[in-house]
Amino acid sequence: QRALELAKRTLGPKHPEVATILDDIGLIELAQGHNKQALALFREAEVIQVNAFGPHSSKLATTLSLQGTALRDLGNTEEALRLQERAAAMADETLGPNHPDAAGFHTDLGYAYSRIGKIDEAEAQHRRALAIREHALGPEHPDLIYPLQGLAIVEESRGRTEESLALLRRMLTIEERFMGLDHPDLAIILDEVGRVETRLGRLDQALASHRRALEIREHSLGEGHRDLADSYTYIGRILREQGKAREAVEWHRRALGVRETADGPQHRETAHCLYDLGLSLLAAGELDEAMVALER
Repeated sequence: QRALELAKRTLGPKHPEVATILDDIGLIELAQGHNKQALALFREAEVIQVNAFGPHSSKLATTLSLQGTALRDLGNTEEALRLQERAAAMADETLGPNHPDAAGFHTDLGYAYSRIGKIDEAEAQHRRALAIREHALGPEHPDLIYPLQGLAIVEESRGRTEESLALLRRMLTIEERFMGLDHPDLAIILDEVGRVETRLGRLDQALASHRRALEIREHSLGEGHRDLADSYTYIGRILREQGKAREAVEWHRRALGVRETADGPQHRETAHCLYDLGLSLLAAGELDEAMVALER
């Protein structure tokens, strides 16, 4: 925000650098779940970029793709898809169809197709993006993670859970090699691995994956960080499925405490924690407490 104020004052409110900063602030808003605020920032950046570069530029393609992501998260899937298709075509035109940066737009388009159930189209976009980046960057570059993740989602949606798990493990190997063993992004992939292992009924392996993700988050993010709630929740769910309901309750209470502190007592993520807590209390035979959690 301070950089934006300085850029507007020293460069003028229509300078392209202002648009870049608007996009960066919008990305933070997206990460915090403030999709409407992010969309407004991306649209402001679009106006500046069209005035500066014309109706076709790689920078404009980036902003349009970001708008698509915000609209997708707001539930406006049709307009999101239209913007992602426009952004991918513009990236191919301005960067070249085989440029590794253009591949990212096709991955975004693949996610947009997945959101509306067009799985064949989604797979084609993710495979195209993966092939471009493998050819340009090699088979173990960290920029392969994004299209690999898209393909893992496609495989899982088709019921090919083993194939999805193999793609996630490939992502994990790449992330460990380039980011180290304690990077928070590694925890995200480990949680995905654990979630798929759970679907396959491999509960002990899944629990090990989620516990490792928790250790990484505790080391890299510190106690009380909102992302710890994800780990607590995953562990609690597996323990409940293993018949260890009372242990599960304690993990869900920890998750709820983090969410209420980080996001507030009325946030939807807090509601998710309350729901899991209620299910575990029900499984533990604590019916009155379960009712209170579920009603809240």
